[in-house]
Amino acid sequence: MTDAYLRHISSRIVGMFELYARNIDPEDPDFQAFIQHYVATKDNRNPATIPYSQLYAIVKDAIRDYIRKSHASKREAKK
Repeated sequence: MTDAYLRHISSRIVGMFELYARNIDPEDPDFQAFIQHYVATKDNRNPATIPYSQLYAIVKDAIRDYIRKSHASKREAKK
């Protein structure tokens, strides 16, 4: 059971990274501005002073929000 569970979880994580890579250009100025704003709203400290594990979680959430909003705006544009 443990091996199957770990395979399932690792597969989901790899899938998330693939989704991120397909949908985001990390050098895009709009993306960078979104991340900066998102991080600033979650923790107003200088990002270099935020513990890495906390910053990682914030940026991960920001990426998910960015993808969600990008997909929503694409759906709206198709209407």
